[in-house]
Amino acid sequence: MGESEIKNSTCIFISYYFPPIKSVGVIRNFHLAQIFHRIFSDLYILTTSNQKILPKEESDLSSFKSIELINTIDYRTIIQRFYSKNKNTHYPESVKQNKLIQWIIKANESLPFNLLVGEGGLLYLIDGYRKAKKIIKRTRAKTFVITSFRPTANVLIGFLLKINYPNIIWINSFQDAPYDSIRKNTIIPRLQNHLWRKMLKHSNLNITTSHGVKKSIDSLNNETITFENGVDFRENLTHSSEKFTISYTGSLYHDLRDPSLLFEALTHLVLSKKIEVSKLKIIYMGKDIAKWKSFCDTYPLLFNAFYIENISERNHSLEIQQKSHINLMLTWSEDSQGGTIPAKLYEYIGSGNYIISLVKGIENSDLSYLLKTLQIGSVYQYGKTEDLEKLKRELMKLYTLWINGTYEPPHIPSHLKDKLSWDNKQSNLSKLLEDLL
Repeated sequence: MGESEIKNSTCIFISYYFPPIKSVGVIRNFHLAQIFHRIFSDLYILTTSNQKILPKEESDLSSFKSIELINTIDYRTIIQRFYSKNKNTHYPESVKQNKLIQWIIKANESLPFNLLVGEGGLLYLIDGYRKAKKIIKRTRAKTFVITSFRPTANVLIGFLLKINYPNIIWINSFQDAPYDSIRKNTIIPRLQNHLWRKMLKHSNLNITTSHGVKKSIDSLNNETITFENGVDFRENLTHSSEKFTISYTGSLYHDLRDPSLLFEALTHLVLSKKIEVSKLKIIYMGKDIAKWKSFCDTYPLLFNAFYIENISERNHSLEIQQKSHINLMLTWSEDSQGGTIPAKLYEYIGSGNYIISLVKGIENSDLSYLLKTLQIGSVYQYGKTEDLEKLKRELMKLYTLWINGTYEPPHIPSHLKDKLSWDNKQSNLSKLLEDLL
């Protein structure tokens, strides 16, 4: 009954971040939309009109028959109009150091301020609600409204629709939690907690990318399930790398994403003549070049190993990952609840190479468990002397294999690859949705 009913249902997917916008935030939303297209009879995608002016990357959207743009005037609209040469959807850390910019960033994530200055904004909220309402009123089928966070405006549209059309099934997809106690990313946190609880008590289901995010959302609504990202596995290209290559492809955030532990370990190994700098390549590709260089400046012994990639296309980033013997993951964890799993991790797994993750804060158990299960890497914490020694041993092991010509990329068994693939995620999500009918 559930399966046949869901195949005849309508889905409205409200996602500000959606292709062709150039952002890591679109990846999960794009794959979710592909799954929704295969599950539901009718899929309507509502996304921002800012896709016309924000930096773009090519995506195949031919399978989606109905993508409607929500009229948007927000801070991104204004900035892009005045700075049309800007090539990044997101801005480097050097820009975010300005006190006014820092306040705007917090306001962007805080109700009710984000209705005026946040992503989406008031016009997006009004027009998005109006467009979704029209779809709901003209369809006779059961309707699912699925909203993606971030931004908050998507969730607000879903909330208003659920209040006025209580028979719809409203689901939120959370890539991270609304509030992070380390980043302190909101204004008046207690007010934000109260308002989010008021909204989410009306949702039928919330899906999150990790157990850490799930536990944060659990405090706002008990109907929460972890639904991790999937992986697109790609060809390993380390055979074409002439040097032992370590890469970081992504953004930095203050000192919470910090490569210093890696640089310290490598410096020790170079000083002890266990690694030759001339055979080492450390690549950075991302928007925060100035911040990355500030970390590098503290380790002059590695100067000749540092490389900056100025090309910003995602396909080039993926190729760098495939050619790197080690991909570096930088993250933080605010408590013992598990932490978040960055979307970047799934790209790294897809490259088929080893992953070294450096974590600030409490151990990220979700991340540790996944890397250990796949046997493709380890997590190292700042503040633990023994972790520096463990990291040195791991680097030395892989470097020695490479220098002796016996290096082999990690082997992920086929059954685990199948389990992690986006195709496998469809059956899991279908079951979750059927249970709501």
